[in-house]
This record gives sequence, C-alpha cells and structure tokens, in this order.
Amino acid sequence: MSELRPALRRFLDYLAFERRASPHTLAAYQADIESFLGFMAVYRGEALDRAGLDQLEAREIRAFLSFLRGGSGGGRAVPLSGRSLARKLAALRSFFRFLARREGLANPQLFVVRVRGVKRRQPRPASGAEIAAMRDRGTEGSGTVPDWIRLRDDALLLLLYGAGLRISEALGLPVADARSDMLRIIGKGGRMRLVPVIPRIGEALALYLRARPDLARLDLSGPGVLGEDNPGDPSASPLFVAASGKRLGPRAVQAMVAARRKALGFPDTLTPHALRHSFATHLLAGGADLRVIQELLGHASLSTTQVYVDVETSQLMALYENAHPRA
Repeated sequence: MSELRPALRRFLDYLAFERRASPHTLAAYQADIESFLGFMAVYRGEALDRAGLDQLEAREIRAFLSFLRGGSGGGRAVPLSGRSLARKLAALRSFFRFLARREGLANPQLFVVRVRGVKRRQPRPASGAEIAAMRDRGTEGSGTVPDWIRLRDDALLLLLYGAGLRISEALGLPVADARSDMLRIIGKGGRMRLVPVIPRIGEALALYLRARPDLARLDLSGPGVLGEDNPGDPSASPLFVAASGKRLGPRAVQAMVAARRKALGFPDTLTPHALRHSFATHLLAGGADLRVIQELLGHASLSTTQVYVDVETSQLMALYENAHPRA
C-alpha cells in the first residue's frame, strides 16, 4: 500500500485541518481504510496501487464487507454488526470522494454497494415530566452533597435540555458566558452557532455561580465584574468545575444523570445526550421550523435533523393507537 500511503496521509490532514475532525475520528478512519487496503492486498495478491484503486469492482468491496461480517470471505473471531459495517463503508466513501476531488481518481463502484439490514437508530427523548423529576431529585438536597454542587448539577441539566448542547459543548463554556443571553458554541467540525439562553437557565446559572466557593467573594450582579477588574480573570475559568476546582469531566456528568435516573426508576436511555434529543423533539412538537432546529443543534445537514420528524411522527402514531377506538 506504499503508493497510496501519501494519499491517505493527505486525506487525514484534510480531515484534521479542514474538517477539524477529532483525534478519535482520525484514528477510526485511518484504521478502517488501512484494513481495507490490507484486505485488498491479500485478496488480489498484490498491494492496491492508484491504477488498481481506479479499477476496483463492487464485488471486491462486497468481499471485504463479507470478511468483516464473518461470512464466507473471512471467518473473523468477532463478526461486525451491520451498523459497524456501515460506519466503515462511510469512511471508505469519504476517502474515495477525497480522491476524486483532489487526486483525480474517480471510481463510482463504492457508492453502489449497500449494507443491508441497517436501520437508522431513532433518538429516544425524555418527556417533560421526566426531565422535571430529574431536576427535582437534585433540589431535594443531600447531606453528603454540598449545595453548590447540587446547584451546579441543576444548572447543567437545564442547560443541556434548554439549549440543546452536547456535553462537551456545555463543559467547554467559560464563566463569562453565564452572564450572556446568547451562547456562542463551537460544535463539531468547528461549526459556530448562536444559542439563546432562556431566563430560567440564566437564573439557575446565577444561583450556582453565587454559591460556587471560588467565586463567592465576587459580585456577579454588576456589569464587568467578571472581566479585567478582577485579579486572575475568573471569567476565563471553566463554567462547570468539580469539587477539586478543575473543569468538570463528561464521565462525572454521566454518573450524575445515571444516579438521578436510577433513583427515580427511569430507563437507561435517559442520558445527558437524551436531553439534547428532548430539546429538538419538544421544539418540533411546539411548531418550530426544522431549519431553525438544525441551526440550534449545529447540524451540518438537514437530513441529520430530519430524524426528529420521524420521532415526532412515531409518537403521534403511538398516541393514536392508544386512544383511537378503531386503532
């Protein structure tokens, strides 16, 4: 695969610097493409070069997928699921599209191959009652949890649901953003979006910051108090911190949500990311335009947001079947 290695490196550089893909995504794409090229070297009896890539046939790609699935072509110890195969196929298609645009190697065969039996997983949003109960669980208080941590968790839950943020986006916010009525979020692929902060979220954030020990000495009500007038510029510190004072990590958020849902007997599908799904689904149910929801969520494609229409439709059909006498 020596001849194609420079092209693969250029593709990974494109993902890293132009698409701003995460290190995890880069590692996954590199592993998927190298496994394909390695399989083709064995299948063909020689390393795949530029000419071979240009002449690649659909049956050879299907043989690779069959090998991964653990069928007649491979005998893998751990067969891959249809969803995993679809992800690997998507990585290869992305590589082929790059080669067509930048390297002049256009081969349409990869795009006629499909992975059968893969259904797009629908988001599982929480209901408004479940979200309210999750927050009420925190307001009950606990002798082992300091008040400022309880207020932090309450504010974080409201922010995830009320602004539709990913965990990484919420945990990446600085203190200064808590006083703004509009959040500037840098999401996946470096895409920037503006998300409004409703008054209830602002109030919860203010309560938390007033109780946070390292900020308790500051007056958070007046303009400019979180800026250059204060030594150490606390406005640049993380908005959500752990008891140690360091930035709160995603695992701690997941554990907090898991503890609250377990205490309430809610399903395991009620995760921090489910709050983002709930944000979108509830907006759609309230009549929000799909394009607006796309912008608020930071989706690059409307087709990604379209899945919430399917969720809303399925919920309406469930209500119909339960309520209509002829259902």
